[in-house]
Amino acid sequence: MKLIKVIAVSLTMLFGAAQAQNISIATGGTGGVYYPMGGGLASVLSSKVPGMSATAEVTGGSVDNLNLIGTGKPYVGFSMADAAKDAKDGEGKFANKKVDLRTLLVLYPNLMHVVTVDSTGIKSMKDLKGKRISTGAPGSATEVMAFRLLEAAGLDKDKDVKRERLSVAESVNAVKDRSINAFALPGGFIGFHTGLLVSAETDSEVASVMGHETGHVLQRHLARQMDKQTTNTMIALAGILLGALAASRNPGAASGLMQGGQAVAVNNQLSYSRDAEREADRIGFQILAASGYDVNGAPGFFQRLQKATGIMDSGVPSYVRTHPLTTDRIADMQDRARNIANRNVPTSVEFYFIKARARMEQSGSSSQMYDLKNTFEGLSKQSAPGKQMEGFYGLALVAQKQGKFDQASSYLQQARNLANSASAPGSPIQRQSLSLDITSSELALAKGKNEEALHIAQATLKAYPQSYAAGAAMMNAYLKLGRTNDAIAWLKVRTRLQPNEVVWWTMLSNAYDQAKNVPMRHYALGEKYALEGAWPSAIEQLKIARSSGGADFYQASSIDARLREMQKQYQEELKEQGKNMPS
Repeated sequence: MKLIKVIAVSLTMLFGAAQAQNISIATGGTGGVYYPMGGGLASVLSSKVPGMSATAEVTGGSVDNLNLIGTGKPYVGFSMADAAKDAKDGEGKFANKKVDLRTLLVLYPNLMHVVTVDSTGIKSMKDLKGKRISTGAPGSATEVMAFRLLEAAGLDKDKDVKRERLSVAESVNAVKDRSINAFALPGGFIGFHTGLLVSAETDSEVASVMGHETGHVLQRHLARQMDKQTTNTMIALAGILLGALAASRNPGAASGLMQGGQAVAVNNQLSYSRDAEREADRIGFQILAASGYDVNGAPGFFQRLQKATGIMDSGVPSYVRTHPLTTDRIADMQDRARNIANRNVPTSVEFYFIKARARMEQSGSSSQMYDLKNTFEGLSKQSAPGKQMEGFYGLALVAQKQGKFDQASSYLQQARNLANSASAPGSPIQRQSLSLDITSSELALAKGKNEEALHIAQATLKAYPQSYAAGAAMMNAYLKLGRTNDAIAWLKVRTRLQPNEVVWWTMLSNAYDQAKNVPMRHYALGEKYALEGAWPSAIEQLKIARSSGGADFYQASSIDARLREMQKQYQEELKEQGKNMPS
């Protein structure tokens, strides 16, 4: 399907351009095309037009942009031509609310692509029946066009397919980083790569790495180093992080990125010093022991890391390296472990299921999926119960991704049977699994057994009240059943308990959207943008919420109060940067 990308503008903006000093360019999500194009357009307008200040704002896409234009404010927005026509004619997503707009220019024609992989067996649009598909993010024209394509193929978007409302970046995010690494950053964040989970043999090994990185956070190693550095430090950090992301794709490029970044910062100040690494090892070991894990997990993992990275450091003086040599750290951990009584700590069944999920996260193309299935089949035939569980659970995940839900349920039951038998009294494996129940709920939902999916999710959440996955599974079931009020009620409580979690605000926005509560949808979306640091977009969402009508007195008061708070926080940030608040 051939589409047209356009730039639209409100009539207020068109005829009031001579007085406009500040304009906002409504773009799309940060993972799409509109956002960087809008940033470029804003840069050109601000630098080339005297007295004009233009900023690009993150939005949901074409539909959101056209709604913003409808407010009559100084907005320029990107949109697909089809969505713009709907807005002008008051059709589709704009039923009963025409937008008085004009097209400034046509950017480029493009094709509407429907992407799949070989293993799904999808050869035509009609083959999408019964499949799980992404129709685009809420507020985007991608979703509008996806609905029309389904309709043209004779499919009901609500009954014939299982829809996921994902952004462009989320829809194509199949290739994951395979680095065997973990890292800590200022602010208490600890990152784990999937490769670490796949390479570990026990959860004690994973815990040893978590303990080490927690040691860095507790001692504020990176924060203390950054306090001493100049702006060049941030350039070096960017180089290191880009290099880490490039490592699994192109080792040569990764090396160049890292070396280039480090060259800017004198004396490699971004890398932990040898003393900091030893301190993190010591604290991590204490945390590992106090948590009841097997203390041999630390040297066990470092040995596996040494084999995986091929680091052979014999004959190289340790002082020339930024980090202590792997052999040094293994010897130190082994010495510490000898002073603690040996523990026979069982590995939980959940560890094996998480390993299977980590393998899935690393695989995206059809060829990888084929190889992954072979890997899981091999694991399922091994003698060790843990390997068998990982294998059968992995096969269930592969079948689920391929839309073979009955086959997935069969594999899942085999994994469950193994978990129950392997975790009998006296077994070296502990029975504690969230993954089995979450996958059971997902499969029930995929089969259209929405009540069963909800029952499983509710029971799982009761057993694991802090689980994000269980909460998300319950929300998905509520929305499939049309129980939006229940979903909204639960998410309102959750956002009060965990106000800094983007996932809950995103789901709350989707729930309000399904309930057709326009002001509260924009309110929740504003909170999401605020947590992501996109203050202009967050403020604009709350302004839309305030002006859209339909909010009751309490909701309107909350929106006004939160809008003032956001504006104050944004103003303070700009003041620190020596900038003024846009008018």
